[in-house]
Amino acid sequence: MKTKLLGFYKLTRVNDYFAQSFATVSLMTTFIEGTINPFTFTHLFLTNLFITAFSFAINDLEDAPDDALDPKKRLRNPISAKLITRSQGLVFTTLLAIISILLVWPFGQLARIIALTCLLLGFLYSYKSVRLKSMPIIDLVSHGLFLGTAQILIAAIGFGLELSPKIYLVALIAFSFSVLSDFYSEIRDYKVDRLSNINNTASIVNVDGIKNKTHYFHVIPAILITLLLLSNFSGQFQIILLGLALIFAFFYLISSEQFRHKIAHQYFKVVLVVTGTILIAVHSFQYF
Repeated sequence: MKTKLLGFYKLTRVNDYFAQSFATVSLMTTFIEGTINPFTFTHLFLTNLFITAFSFAINDLEDAPDDALDPKKRLRNPISAKLITRSQGLVFTTLLAIISILLVWPFGQLARIIALTCLLLGFLYSYKSVRLKSMPIIDLVSHGLFLGTAQILIAAIGFGLELSPKIYLVALIAFSFSVLSDFYSEIRDYKVDRLSNINNTASIVNVDGIKNKTHYFHVIPAILITLLLLSNFSGQFQIILLGLALIFAFFYLISSEQFRHKIAHQYFKVVLVVTGTILIAVHSFQYF
């Protein structure tokens, strides 16, 4: 039983995006004037978490035969590692989709449409008969939509925010961050993907020429999100944000090419989680 539970847990790969899901919802709280309802925050966080879990689970479900070709991926994927069967994984993944729909339902028609579109794209991205992730350019665009833009829009709608140009700018930044993260993964997994006949965007570019420059991918989105947050904050919050930005900038500049990507990638999560946690703590105190 413990083995099965571990297999289901690993199928969600929740450790890969838990902080990011929290950060996404946290980002939207910076646009709220007045008190934030902590229960609404938790509801939106769980909604985004389950939608993302479905996308990751269906990916491992469909990729299990390919992941078996790579020693590291074989152990990470609970199906290829034989912790659970494909049938069990399919039932669990379907359950994740159903829970996602139930969670998003109270937020209204537009949120439901976005969530359903997100789930559909996540499915088509990995489903072998379609496999959007094996279509150059389309792979990156679809990934940016269902693991970037959609989450931002659902959180904004859930908080009752008007979908203003500023919100769409945030959605665009999230889209670019998701696209660049996916492109980095494609470059990292280039050799394994060739063995699996996955012809993604990385297959049509000079991988050797850019693989050591991927850390630059996140610099522009990092600058944009920092400026956006600074425009939403004032006083002590601005000081905290600037302090975090300067610390990351310092370590980014003194680090080797090998570690710069990790620093740039983690910047979003750390900055948004820290600021989001502070905001939620302050507003929860006011709410209760």
